[in-house]
Amino acid sequence: MGAALNRAAAEAKGDALGFIDADDLWTPGKLAWQIEALAADPELEAVFGLMETFASPDLPQDQRSRLRIPERPEPAFTKNGMFIRRAAFNRLGGFDPERRNADFLAWYARAIGEGFRWRLQPDVVCRRRIHAQNMGRSDRLQQRRDYLLTMKAFLDARRLPRASAL
Repeated sequence: MGAALNRAAAEAKGDALGFIDADDLWTPGKLAWQIEALAADPELEAVFGLMETFASPDLPQDQRSRLRIPERPEPAFTKNGMFIRRAAFNRLGGFDPERRNADFLAWYARAIGEGFRWRLQPDVVCRRRIHAQNMGRSDRLQQRRDYLLTMKAFLDARRLPRASAL
């Protein structure tokens, strides 16, 4: 998925980028709220919002009953919840195509290490659909591997000695 997202970002024409997975939804007002936040602070590189999670109506009841779906919106530290200036995305680099189940996590960890300047807005900007084919539900082992490799790379990068300024 990372390669497709990178290609889409390269082809996009605007000054900012927003991402959405095919099975999730943006809320009405998402772009207006996030555009306003970026316009109000030129130093800000990206804006995140809140996310509501819901069970897809086509999910069988036995599976729905085992889900722990948050009752309240949560911070959407996902690509669906982010709206980012193109210049910031270009500065920070694209998504890692090798981290299929953790492409955003890997990107975000790297971005934080590069001084990513973001803000969390109190608005619900996306809705995450839980269904039988969610990548994290259908391939849990690969997701765990991707998350662990991503976190290891993040920690390794933080342990590297910083070059002293001359």
